[in-house]
Amino acid sequence: MGANEVSKSPEKQDSSRKPGSGFWKGKNVFVTGADGFIGSWVAKQLVDEEAHVSILVRDLKPEMGFDFHKLR
Repeated sequence: MGANEVSKSPEKQDSSRKPGSGFWKGKNVFVTGADGFIGSWVAKQLVDEEAHVSILVRDLKPEMGFDFHKLR
């Protein structure tokens, strides 16, 4: 195997946490930074996966205007 190749043995792959697998369905998940760019996408994906999502956001700042997924 070359230096840039990654082993893809089946026993090392865990597909249970991939989107659409149902892994997160019904689970309680706490997301910090959900008012940021990455955190908002993570929270949205978890909601789409039917997880029970609790989020932590900074104080409301009306001048920001950055609320991609209407989490506030």
